Amino acid sequence: MTGVFFYFLSSLAVYPALALDSSLATEQRELLRRHSFERARALALKYPGAGLERVPARIIEPRIFLDAPGRYYDLSPDGDTLSLKSLDVSSGFHILVRSEPDKKELSDAFARIDAAPSLSAVFMAWSALFSGAYEFDAVADWNARRFPGFRMMHSESDWPEIPRTSVLSFTFIRDGGRACHVEGWRGELTIDALRACAKDAGLFSRSARLETALRVLALRSSDRARFDEFVSAFKREYLGLRRDGAFDKEKLTRYDTGELLRAYDAAYYFTAFSPVKDGLPVLSGIFRELERRGAADGGAVRRFYTVLLDAREFRKARNVFERYPDAGLEDFPPLVGDKKGRKVVLRLTEGADGVYAEKLSLKGKKVVVVGQPGCAPTGRAFDFIERNADLLSVMKEHAELLASGSDFKGVGEWNRSHAIRFGLVRPAGDWDGIDFSLYPAFYFIENGKVVHSFTGWEGEGSGERLWEGLALLGLAGG
Repeated sequence: MTGVFFYFLSSLAVYPALALDSSLATEQRELLRRHSFERARALALKYPGAGLERVPARIIEPRIFLDAPGRYYDLSPDGDTLSLKSLDVSSGFHILVRSEPDKKELSDAFARIDAAPSLSAVFMAWSALFSGAYEFDAVADWNARRFPGFRMMHSESDWPEIPRTSVLSFTFIRDGGRACHVEGWRGELTIDALRACAKDAGLFSRSARLETALRVLALRSSDRARFDEFVSAFKREYLGLRRDGAFDKEKLTRYDTGELLRAYDAAYYFTAFSPVKDGLPVLSGIFRELERRGAADGGAVRRFYTVLLDAREFRKARNVFERYPDAGLEDFPPLVGDKKGRKVVLRLTEGADGVYAEKLSLKGKKVVVVGQPGCAPTGRAFDFIERNADLLSVMKEHAELLASGSDFKGVGEWNRSHAIRFGLVRPAGDWDGIDFSLYPAFYFIENGKVVHSFTGWEGEGSGERLWEGLALLGLAGG
């Protein structure tokens, strides 16, 4: 009897508190629905133990978006700022996904989508996730882990294209009209339905696949943490198009000029993120078709010229230079001596009026420094080295300063003012274990094996790291 009485007394204390928490949660949800964010935040601060939603401290609502269609709120990565934005779906492709960020079916669906070769890049490029609730912590958690991130609808009326449903839904939009819709999650059955929807929306056409590849690549500048992920997805899409014959000569003649220019962009960027020789044949074929149509403008010419130089196709580059005297192409010195094989470095002659090739051996103790003549941190690193006589002596004997690309002018200017001269590698893919996309980078090598490395230059601290690397090779002296 005593236990029952105690339970009765405890209930009297607990149930009013639960009722109050529920009432407060209802009140906060209503404030958020009306976009009274400051009052909703004040309520959460006043009752910290009520389990209310944490509301961002900063709300940005630009006037330009107040009456725009397709409004939504975007949460900053730190979760402290909520910004009103809008998405126009009246043109192009869009995949509008509706769910809540804490739903298991959503995580399962995107895990399967990411693993589906035909869908992963399509969703990366065109999908937008929408939540109808303001669950800020759940949205921040999803956005920190996954792509694409969640957006929170301003109101249901902003999004007539998205059905109001309690289950996961996918709405495919093309030029403002609904092309297809899928609701619920049934594993592989839903994946098959999404493939069919993507096909019905036209996302598997050659032109759309080109747009998808370029759009995925453009994402690399919006989320640097996923840079490699976006570049890899772009390369997969590009190689799929190439494998399917999208860049065959007879097909290129049937492209309209806009599509041909997109193909040229894709081929050009592929050479930037792959061995140049692998991408050059397709780029050359598209460039010839642009020439045939008289559509090779100055920008296209300059890009092709740069790729030829990077591929060390000097005869072809000279031909382009002479055929396009008004394209603003920078001349390059003639090749006065050549070498074949791996680990070949191009050096400028003393007067910078010629280029010769030299095979570089990494036997013994070497420090390979990757840089660029126009890179400010590279310049600061060598200013430090050249101010220290002992360090300069070691580096002059054991260091090789190398760059990818074809900045002969920059290399000439650098060599005239620095004790350690630049060489240009041919090609970058020959240098196992050395990344020419990050600089300055220091690789400490013993008999061809990288034993230590570091990237970047941040003053005296980096100088200490350089000495530490030299000590590992036994080059730091006493």
